[in-house]
Amino acid sequence: EYHLFRIWLDLAFDTQYTVTIDSAAETGNGLKMEFPYSFAFKTERFKVTSFRTREYYLDGDWPVTLRFNGTVDTQVKEHISIDPALPFWLSSSSSSNEITIYPSTVWMPDTVISVQLAKSLPEAGGTTLGHDTTLTFNMPALRVVQTIPNRGQFYVDRYERINIRFNNVIDEGTIESGLKISPPLAFYEMSTSSYGGSTEIRINPNVLEAATEYTVSLNDSLKDVFGRDYKEGYRFTFTTK
Repeated sequence: EYHLFRIWLDLAFDTQYTVTIDSAAETGNGLKMEFPYSFAFKTERFKVTSFRTREYYLDGDWPVTLRFNGTVDTQVKEHISIDPALPFWLSSSSSSNEITIYPSTVWMPDTVISVQLAKSLPEAGGTTLGHDTTLTFNMPALRVVQTIPNRGQFYVDRYERINIRFNNVIDEGTIESGLKISPPLAFYEMSTSSYGGSTEIRINPNVLEAATEYTVSLNDSLKDVFGRDYKEGYRFTFTTK
């Protein structure tokens, strides 16, 4: 037979504690300790316990989540910096040990992003990290993630709209020189939208030629919003009915 006794306490970080039970302690049945008992333990320091970039998101504004072993809130923003530098904002829930970082625009593609936490970053009780911490993640290069029609698709309706979606935001002023369609469309309207960390180009032709293979090409004249060339290049074909 044994008796379990639990004590719930808010303990300080990085502190040595000693617990002593003397022989005067007794159970509810009146059983007393034969000998005193003592043990010691040390709590862990305040630190980051996980770092998630949620890489299943396709787009350039995916959030980055940091989890701590203590309670934090958005007031810690002044202790956080991003390299390459860009504006960002934080979210957290009350009594949360997580903060989520969102870029105000998008993360720079094809770049190693560093999240730098100053040693002065505090938890709710005032304990600080105590040393500078840098966490990194890789942003993928600018690329096409979806097209309509699909690449290599046959029997495309002659009134189908051509859509091209990227995983980040592009400089819309470079589309005219960076996008080519062959054979050329006799007449079309083009629109773009940049939202949720991506750009989508929509080309609405008056009508496509029958039984014709079209090639849509993207070259390095196309640039992202940071002014860098679209290095990867992309082309796809489709054939009309």
